[in-house]
Amino acid sequence: MNRKKTQLVFCYCLAVSVHDMLLSIIQPYTIRPFT
Repeated sequence: MNRKKTQLVFCYCLAVSVHDMLLSIIQPYTIRPFT
């Protein structure tokens, strides 16, 4: 149970870091009218 919870937290942190990295890569190429 505890091991599965830590694995879930690790996957969540990994997904968040990958998402932030993708945003930092994509953001300069996207034109947002509300910025």
